[in-house]
Amino acid sequence: MIRLTRPQYNSIPADYRSVWTNEAHPELIGKRTAMENSVLDAAGLPTRPAPSGLILEGIHFEIIENYKYRLTSRGQSSDRLGLCEVCFKHVADVHYLVESREYKPGRFTRHKCIDVFGHKECLEKQRKN
Repeated sequence: MIRLTRPQYNSIPADYRSVWTNEAHPELIGKRTAMENSVLDAAGLPTRPAPSGLILEGIHFEIIENYKYRLTSRGQSSDRLGLCEVCFKHVADVHYLVESREYKPGRFTRHKCIDVFGHKECLEKQRKN
């Protein structure tokens, strides 16, 4: 299966990607579709010399989110900053985790991302990749 980040999929020209709407196959409605060579090109893989066909998300390719994280020690305890937001226990050295996700190649946003205080071990388990 080919793995693409969302920005890689979005870099495929609109004429070569779409969303399935044909009611003849209701199980596919809402799945992303694309022409095979355009997906291979976006993923940085060699394209096929023959004409490419239509491929489907979840069958031929998958879109993965690309996240980055910043984990910093706050140098204080729960007495000042509150309990761990993951396990709700006292923390001797509070850490802060900030998540960002890629929305365009090389461009990140914090929209719909987490930012939490707590134990370093608890926060490392919150990472998605």
